[in-house]
Amino acid sequence: MQKTFTVSGHTLSAHVEPKLQRFWDLLGTGRWEPATFEIFKKYIRPGAIVADIGAWIGPTALFAAHIAETVHAFEPDHAAFAALKKNIDLNPGLADRIILHNAALTNFDGTITMVSPGQAGMSESSTMRNHGDTSFNAKALDAKRVFAEELNDVEFIKMDIEGGEYDTIPAMADFIYNRNPIILLSLHPDRLGRDMNERQRKDYIRARTAAILQTFRGYGAAFRISPQGISPAPDIKRFLHGNTYVDPGDNLLLIP
Repeated sequence: MQKTFTVSGHTLSAHVEPKLQRFWDLLGTGRWEPATFEIFKKYIRPGAIVADIGAWIGPTALFAAHIAETVHAFEPDHAAFAALKKNIDLNPGLADRIILHNAALTNFDGTITMVSPGQAGMSESSTMRNHGDTSFNAKALDAKRVFAEELNDVEFIKMDIEGGEYDTIPAMADFIYNRNPIILLSLHPDRLGRDMNERQRKDYIRARTAAILQTFRGYGAAFRISPQGISPAPDIKRFLHGNTYVDPGDNLLLIP
């Protein structure tokens, strides 16, 4: 069924599958990640180049295309990508601004295995899962190469890739250092170290998370994103300027 939604002042059309009816209901009533769309409206410069890494079935890519000149939408899950393409095609006024990539951005070129706890296409497929109901191979692209050769003009990045960020962000270190993009980043520490004992896992999560944050050394502002809204995170900012490590939480906005 095709439906049209108004999200934070912008309209988008989508094919609503029964299995995702609840998601679309939440989106249509402003209850799905309202802070995400607030950030897009405030921090995506009109005419900018945007990368939506983990575009899923398209809500954020379509919204960003109302503002940006070009949106590069990356989605490796074959089922999600099929729905993403269908939804983009339902929005001819936005489709020309969106470039689709059926691939995972990671730290190498080749093929990568993804695992989903349920069926593919439900937003939880991850390169960091060892067990699940569904597994499949996807195209892998080296983020270091892609941002150096193809996406060097990206100004704003949204990344939500179910744990893949622990490999992808360090691979992008040169680009982040040289170009200072704004990034809306979701972290998934629950995907890490599941075969370790509690102490080992805690230390491992801390080390991997610190490696991500260190990529943004010198950034001027940090915010935590929660269901309650967007909150300044001066403790994260202090870490980015050389202070001791702090737990950043799961969703961050980092601004140069």
